[in-house]
Amino acid sequence: LCSLWLMTGSVDKSDIDMPMGQTNERVGENTMFEQTIYYRGCNESEVMRERASAKVVGMTRDEVSELYRDWQITSFDKDVVALQISVDDVCKEHKKEQFVGMRDGKIGIYYGKPNENAILKEALPIDATMLVEQVQEALKGGIPFRSEEEKLRILEGLEAR
Repeated sequence: LCSLWLMTGSVDKSDIDMPMGQTNERVGENTMFEQTIYYRGCNESEVMRERASAKVVGMTRDEVSELYRDWQITSFDKDVVALQISVDDVCKEHKKEQFVGMRDGKIGIYYGKPNENAILKEALPIDATMLVEQVQEALKGGIPFRSEEEKLRILEGLEAR
């Protein structure tokens, strides 16, 4: 406070009441919100940047923290408010691509593309050893699908064999 008084000749009461390391900065109309979502299921992250909405303009760090309870504020100033969160899910890109496949003798529904680092979405109670070798090979390579109906047709075909 002494250095503040020496530089300015006065001390603003709001600076005295602030806990050490905090400021009384507020979100402005031109503040950018940068939100990073980390997806634990695929180890990917997604960053979204947008100008602060009217709802948050004028808010302090504590008010933003209260509004975004599940998020961690990693940076807060008049130019940028950076928030991050980790979720137990996979990113949109992995969700777009799905296939029926077999890994380590287990048949399942996987996120991602066949022959890449696919992520098991759902293990299926189908005994791979009961399937003909040609079907097992197809499953090892992965059978992509784009819709729930297409997935069900693939699974019905497996159960019939």
